[in-house]
Amino acid sequence: MPLTNGNLSTIPFNGAAAQQYAAQAKRLSFLNGNGVAMLSQYAQFPGPILKNDSYYHFEGLTSDGKYLVAIMFPVTLPIQASADNPSADGIKYPDDRSDVNGLNTYFQEMTDFLNSANPASFQPDLNLLDTLVQSISIQ
Repeated sequence: MPLTNGNLSTIPFNGAAAQQYAAQAKRLSFLNGNGVAMLSQYAQFPGPILKNDSYYHFEGLTSDGKYLVAIMFPVTLPIQASADNPSADGIKYPDDRSDVNGLNTYFQEMTDFLNSANPASFQPDLNLLDTLVQSISIQ
């Protein structure tokens, strides 16, 4: 099954904020468990995906099923979108937030754009964050 925003977990301690997208999603193992890593942005309304508002998000479970591992690191995306110009990367953010079809199209196109980006083009490099997660050991 492909990993998509519709079937991935969200950070349990993030309150009422919804996960707006999931990009670069992959299954990852750590020393004594496994889980899923992704890029996400959280908000209480369907806002634009901006250069500096996303997180590397990992959730996993230890092999014995006793512990949940949840990690969030802020990530700078390889895009130019800002609050003043959310469509700076050529993907149109709808003028009307009640336009559900327009929002769905926007989020899918942004997710596709981010999925196609080189992991090293993010800051920090997503490969380094994956390596950090893979080094986790729960005693």
